[in-house]
Amino acid sequence: MFLTRLLDTQAARCAPFQVFFPLTFSNTLGAGYPQVTVTALGGASAGRRFFAGGAGNVIPANISDLPGLITTGRLAIDIVLLQLSGPDTTRRYNAGLGIEHLDAAIARARLVVAQLNPELPWTEGDTMVEAEAIDLLVSAAEPPLELLARPPSPVDRAVAEHVARLIPIARRSSSGSAPSLKRSRAHSAGNADLASIQARSVTGSPH
Repeated sequence: MFLTRLLDTQAARCAPFQVFFPLTFSNTLGAGYPQVTVTALGGASAGRRFFAGGAGNVIPANISDLPGLITTGRLAIDIVLLQLSGPDTTRRYNAGLGIEHLDAAIARARLVVAQLNPELPWTEGDTMVEAEAIDLLVSAAEPPLELLARPPSPVDRAVAEHVARLIPIARRSSSGSAPSLKRSRAHSAGNADLASIQARSVTGSPH
């Protein structure tokens, strides 16, 4: 979030550029810059504001498709912004709460800028980042983004009602920001539930 806040403060002075994220829960990057083009896997959560005028820049793919799209160059990545914790005794860093497409993006990027955040939890799995992969390291401590429960908005309800008609009960998903709304829509639909909807390019981690 620290790096995207810096990007937001300088975006108005930048030449045209693209930003890619699979999904975002943060409002740190404003949506009103005419020279900034945002692409994403969908307009859910905080990313909805970028697609209020249309979904032309939504990439019709699953998140599992991203590494392949990046590796083949179909999704061009020039700069990566991410958060890391660490390093450990072997000088390796950890991506903490999300890795998704970062390995492929880091491998293709010309520049990797990392926020070193001691409050980011160290997690096990495919989340290690070698020190040699980082071009610029910026220390900034801040707690990870917390998603607080909130009542569903009219838009949330409209999305739930639409998706509940499309998703059979065998494919129900427990993901999303309003579990109580999902349950109520499932009961009203009888056999459905709410599932989550899911130049230069800058990509970021979701936290």
